[in-house]
Amino acid sequence: MTATADSGLTPTFTSSTTGVCTITTGGTLTFVGAGTCTLHADQAGNGSYLPAAQVTRTFTVNAVVPSAPDIGTATVIGAGQVSVTFTAPGNAGGAPVSGYTATAMPGGATVAGSGSPLSFNGLTPGVTYTFTVTATNGAGTGSASAASNAVTPAPALVAGPATATVAYGAAATTITLPITGTPTAVAVVTAPSHGTATVNGMDIEYVPAMGYAGPDSFTYRASDAYTTSAAAAVDITVSAPTLALDPASLASTTASNAYRHVLSASGGTGPYVYAVSGGALPAGVQLSPGGELSGIPNKAGSFSFTVLVTDSSIGTGPFTASRSYTLVVDAPTLVLDQPQLPPADGGQDYRQRLTASGGTAPYRFALRSGSLPPGLLLAESGDISGEATSAGTFDFDVEVTDANGFSGQRSYRFVVAAAVQTITGFTATPADPVYSVGGSFRVAATGGDSGNPIVFASTTPSVCAVQSDTVTMVSAGRCVLTANQAGDALRAAATQLQLEVNIGMATPEITWQDDLSKVYGESDFELALPQSTSPGAFTFSSSNMAVATVNGRRVTVVGEGSAVLTAAQAASGSYAAASIEVRLVVAARPDPTADAQVVGTLQAQADASIRFAQVQQGNIRDRLRQVRVGSNASSFNVALAYAGGLGVPGISVPLNRAADSMVNGLPRLPEGWGAWAAGTATFGKAGRGSGGFDFNTGGITVGADRAIGENVLLGLAGSWGRQDNDFNNSPSSTDADQRSLAVYGLWRAGQHVFFDGMLASGRLDFDVNRWNEVVGASAHGSRKGDQWFGSLTFGYEHRSARGTTLTSYGRYDGHRARLDGYREHGLDAFDLTYGRQDIDNSSVALGIEGNHAFQGERVSWRPHWNVEYRKALENRSDATMNYVQRPNASDYVLAMRSYNDDALSIGAGVDLQLDSGWMFSLLLGHEQGRNSLRSNSIGVQVRFGGQGGGGVSQVDADGRGARECAQQRHRDATSRCGDPLAGVRGER
Repeated sequence: MTATADSGLTPTFTSSTTGVCTITTGGTLTFVGAGTCTLHADQAGNGSYLPAAQVTRTFTVNAVVPSAPDIGTATVIGAGQVSVTFTAPGNAGGAPVSGYTATAMPGGATVAGSGSPLSFNGLTPGVTYTFTVTATNGAGTGSASAASNAVTPAPALVAGPATATVAYGAAATTITLPITGTPTAVAVVTAPSHGTATVNGMDIEYVPAMGYAGPDSFTYRASDAYTTSAAAAVDITVSAPTLALDPASLASTTASNAYRHVLSASGGTGPYVYAVSGGALPAGVQLSPGGELSGIPNKAGSFSFTVLVTDSSIGTGPFTASRSYTLVVDAPTLVLDQPQLPPADGGQDYRQRLTASGGTAPYRFALRSGSLPPGLLLAESGDISGEATSAGTFDFDVEVTDANGFSGQRSYRFVVAAAVQTITGFTATPADPVYSVGGSFRVAATGGDSGNPIVFASTTPSVCAVQSDTVTMVSAGRCVLTANQAGDALRAAATQLQLEVNIGMATPEITWQDDLSKVYGESDFELALPQSTSPGAFTFSSSNMAVATVNGRRVTVVGEGSAVLTAAQAASGSYAAASIEVRLVVAARPDPTADAQVVGTLQAQADASIRFAQVQQGNIRDRLRQVRVGSNASSFNVALAYAGGLGVPGISVPLNRAADSMVNGLPRLPEGWGAWAAGTATFGKAGRGSGGFDFNTGGITVGADRAIGENVLLGLAGSWGRQDNDFNNSPSSTDADQRSLAVYGLWRAGQHVFFDGMLASGRLDFDVNRWNEVVGASAHGSRKGDQWFGSLTFGYEHRSARGTTLTSYGRYDGHRARLDGYREHGLDAFDLTYGRQDIDNSSVALGIEGNHAFQGERVSWRPHWNVEYRKALENRSDATMNYVQRPNASDYVLAMRSYNDDALSIGAGVDLQLDSGWMFSLLLGHEQGRNSLRSNSIGVQVRFGGQGGGGVSQVDADGRGARECAQQRHRDATSRCGDPLAGVRGER
């Protein structure tokens, strides 16, 4: 563009319609689109000229056709389908492009659209095409783009149906697939029911299921890069198998011998089942379903039979095959196993057993010809036995027959040898006699079976002479004796025996005291003078001077150990020198804590203190339990219990008031007061070995209590107990007495929750006898002690209207005893002194008990049970001791535990009450302790009479009375029915 100004200055140009036209920085006019273009010319002026007035020019710009689009890529997207991509033309012609048209060559097919890409359908498969694209706007259609790349559309893809026959049990078989088109992959759509179809490249391989014959099918489909065909079916036929049975024939066998042969089948699917379909097997032979021919044929001959085999095929199976066989059974050859028999000795017991083989046991043996030696017999079992009464050679034949009647025989030559006699046991008594004037000794021998007497003689008459079996000593020296025995018709004379006896010089006969046992620390002692037939003088000595020294006959103990004390007598007259010895053992006094008697007596004291507490606590808790359930308020109970030991059952026999007359004889107590008495006797065992002991414990408790208000009971009880302990295999014993005073109480927090507790103080007395094996005597001592014990129980009791009661509880028990020190008397150096001893024991217990009451017309009964676990919190006691004489530098300490350790107890029983007033109870219990101590108990309780003022019967209170009580309270809110302490008011 150009413009001039009269000032000669250069003007500038601008466009106010930049959407239609623009001016570049170089001043060139450029058209952007069709429309009205408005341009402005301006001259800004300078120092000499003012700015010129703006000049405007307006004109119309017309649109033109767009330029050619830029061709992209032609791509086959399916059967007869191609997609063509392109980009918009660089010049739209000043107007928006309204559409694009693609043209296929050859053929000239066109496709129009608003943008890229454009897709062709229905192109001819196999023809190669190129494509051009034109753009159209309001001014018309522009020129075509350059031709695209050449592409060839793919044909349509179709999967066709197929059929195939596959051999039975075949491996993978390739199925030919009739597919139209060019697939790139195939896939199984529906799997076969009786086999597997697996894709392998562009093929499908089929494997029939093991043991299947018959029809099968599956479906498949094909796909290429663009499409996937519809599914097509492939029908399969799995042909039937041909079974074969092996072997073709059977080897022969022998009767009475084990036979086994296994048939086999092939061609089908196992397992195979075999059966005889015709003929018969030899007797004794069976065919198992698994194909095993086995057994012991008992008849000879040829046996024909047919075997049918059936496989386990499925589908059109199973399939069968058969084969005929002939089994030849030969007769067996029976053989006697002994080719010859050992000879017999005349007059001797003979035993020999014949055995046979080759047939079927049992075998029977018989003498076929000839004869056995007199005195021998052949039993049917094959035993030849007896005592041959004559010597010689005997020929005979033996026949053997087996269980199936087959037989064989063997000839024997049997020899009976003459019996040989032997003299044995030719001895002198004594074997080495010592000479004495007029002295003698005896000889003896055992002869042979002839029974002839044995004749003794001497070949050294200057030393000894023989009369019958008595040898008289003539002098000391070598005495030679002979023994002879004559033979008889069956036996030869015995070979002569000779015996040499040395007669020694006379030795003094010395007697002295027994061996000595001493304990280091004992006083000196004097040896006794030995007694001797010789007048020679004695001297005394010790073999160990570090243990004992000897001065004359006086012995001084100087140390621990052993020494041999010797009394030596000098030779004198006709007697040789001699000596005699005794052994002296000096022992250190033993550690008393290792003495079972010491441990046992201390254990008995510790156990007694705790057992006293448990007995009295049990009596008081039984009283509280009676009050809690509303039973008779004033009661008198005596119990006899056997606690038992390891594996030893126990017994408990409680005895209540014998008759109501006893209660009627008691004075009636004021309102709210109750009096009671109870007793328990316990028998049992504790420990093992010599330290174990039997114990019996008796405890009697007498108490009185008073109800305070509706839910509180307080009481005071005094008790006396005694325990006797007798030790196993020992005279040791421990007797204990106890007296205690206790306060106790019960608080019912409503109808279900209760608390009870007690606290007691007692005094203990022990009389102890301890046996000492070393001394062979007992030590005696006595000691006293004090004890405190108590318990606290929390429980929850639930009673149903149907008569069932369940009570759960937890309890803490505590015990502490302090026994005074004491010393023993009676064992001298073995007496012990004991220090003061504390015994601490505490435990917690958890338990549950239950009962159910039943009411009949003339009898009421209540089964009940309980389970309790007790865990020891503290269980210890250390006992110190030392010897009274020459004590050890430091006391011996024995760490102890009482028997009251962790335990689980269970119990059950039944109460039976007659309308006559009699009540019977049976109680059973078992306790298992952590220390493996088991305790079993059985109890019987008998009671007669009324219940005491205000009380209700035991069954009523727990059973029918509970239902009636509930109804009564419903009618009268002020009723005292069910008051937990109602039974203690107005009592006797």
